[in-house]
Amino acid sequence: NHGYAKDNYEAAMLAANAGSDMDMESRAYIKHLPQLVKDGKVKMSVVDDAVRRILRKKFELGLFDDPYKFCNEAREKQQWNNAAHLEAEKDMARKSIVLLKNEKQLLPLNNQVKKIDWPAYKISKRPPWFLELRLGGRYGKNTITV
Repeated sequence: NHGYAKDNYEAAMLAANAGSDMDMESRAYIKHLPQLVKDGKVKMSVVDDAVRRILRKKFELGLFDDPYKFCNEAREKQQWNNAAHLEAEKDMARKSIVLLKNEKQLLPLNNQVKKIDWPAYKISKRPPWFLELRLGGRYGKNTITV
């Protein structure tokens, strides 16, 4: 739940009610969705709608005729750590900077900060791509690390 919810029960409730149709990693839906429905925290219609969308997409992809249609070990090996994909990943990271921590109470910005130099960031050489955004000029003292 990435620390957003107090536990996986609450995470499953929030995700289902927000329209997240599928939980593929945490297993929160498998463990908690039946109880959430019994407790009235998630409507059965929400579950029905999610299942309907998932089954429709599987049908559109042809997975009922060939469930292993997209499994290809040769392609997987070729695409693993593909340089073009890694570069695209870095580009997406550059374009989607989100403040994760307000260290040293940098925000809200005060009137002394006249501009934010963009793009004034560094990207580490290892995923996940940690970004550093410098405020107040190229060599400014204020730094946001995300």
